[in-house]
Amino acid sequence: MYAYLCRNACGAEEAVSRLRNHDVPGFGKILNRNQELMDEMGVNTPELQIIVDALQQSPDIFGAKISGSGMGDCAIGIGYADLEELGFPVYHLEITPDGCLYHE
Repeated sequence: MYAYLCRNACGAEEAVSRLRNHDVPGFGKILNRNQELMDEMGVNTPELQIIVDALQQSPDIFGAKISGSGMGDCAIGIGYADLEELGFPVYHLEITPDGCLYHE
């Protein structure tokens, strides 16, 4: 059941297709839709919700969602926004063919 939910409702296969086709805005929409599912399941915290809301409202972010296990331990935003003014740590990562790169 969970595998079906993940493939269809979460859009895992569609997300992979969007990334392979370099459709970052389309991938971002899937992240936002997935975050709605996380909210419906109640697996979020007030602090993470503040971060996700700020990311999703930023014009330079294509999509955002919580990530991690349990109640999530981080939020991911796809795009270019600097939200350090929220008082939370921000890590700038770049996804490349060689892996994930951290930029200070």
